[in-house]
Amino acid sequence: MASYSVVSASHSGEILVPLVGLLTLDTLWTEKVNSLVLSAFLYTTSSCVLGHREIQALEVSCDYEKNGCKWIGTVGTLDKHKALCGYAKVPCPKECWCNDLLKKELDFHLRNECLNRDYSCEHCGMKDTYCVIHSHYSECEKKMVLCSNAPLCHVFIERGKVASHLRESCDYTEVYCKYASIGCEEKRLRMHMKQHEENSELHLTMALDKIVELNKFTLSPEKKQRSITFKLNGFSLKTGPHRFQPFFTSPSGYKINFFVYHNGEGTHLSLFFEVLHGPYDDALEWPLKANFTVELLNQLADCNHCVRNFKFDEDKDYCNPGGQGYGYDKFIPLSKLSCDEIENTHYLKDDVLYFRVTVDIIHQKPWLDHTHT
Repeated sequence: MASYSVVSASHSGEILVPLVGLLTLDTLWTEKVNSLVLSAFLYTTSSCVLGHREIQALEVSCDYEKNGCKWIGTVGTLDKHKALCGYAKVPCPKECWCNDLLKKELDFHLRNECLNRDYSCEHCGMKDTYCVIHSHYSECEKKMVLCSNAPLCHVFIERGKVASHLRESCDYTEVYCKYASIGCEEKRLRMHMKQHEENSELHLTMALDKIVELNKFTLSPEKKQRSITFKLNGFSLKTGPHRFQPFFTSPSGYKINFFVYHNGEGTHLSLFFEVLHGPYDDALEWPLKANFTVELLNQLADCNHCVRNFKFDEDKDYCNPGGQGYGYDKFIPLSKLSCDEIENTHYLKDDVLYFRVTVDIIHQKPWLDHTHT
């Protein structure tokens, strides 16, 4: 094979001069002379026609040999090969984290690996990138999931129907007795509730007691207002919160819990309300909007009661079932519970306190209140 010497392009005349034994093609590549450098010298002149043709026929390897390409061809076919070479490094056209893919791996990457590849949810058909759909699986309402009462309940159901399944048909959901509105507080698994509800004698007694209880309430059709009086015996013996029996704001209204602390803040009587889950929640308006009035009753005369007002009218946690209690940490100093002859008050008498609670429901759609059917 003929040998060539690479001469500086600044010299005039021919820059490729035949020499014998000075520089072979092997030494060109051994000395890491890049093919682009070689091509620059190849095409700067056409005056040495013989040398140009011979160099075009020289045997070379691919520039991407370091990436694994084993192609060997001529200088003349190198550019064409490089345009198609599968070992060239390319970035992902979907702009994911892969920026140095081999061209031959690009198709597989776009079909199986790229986080930004087109993808669709196998459950609901939603289309987006793989990354978005992968996150969507955790909330897809069409995906089949096991009932949240597992392992007792083995029903598989669409995620979007789980709530209605639990509410209406799951045998392992705890439910209130259908006679809750007359005071029955029984709560059992649905599969056992029917037996309890068939106890007609028990519920008839409760119904009669409810009639008596309703006579204690003052009910205004216009304001939807209720008042009830609570008696707390043995006040000085209480060490923690005392919870009265939960009450309903109306026969089919909100279920409320009222409780007091004997020694709130160390110096005061504290009291709070909680909105509980009740049997009529699905038919009620949420969040609860109501005015609560609490009176610690004076046991000497029907005056000088200790009165505080609470307003539930914001979309806060305590205005919804299961939220935290809301009330007063410092309702009244403990020192003021005993007899005060000057103010003519005596709230704590014979270790007993009386509270009167009035609830005034604020309807969010008052124009529908008096609709007749």
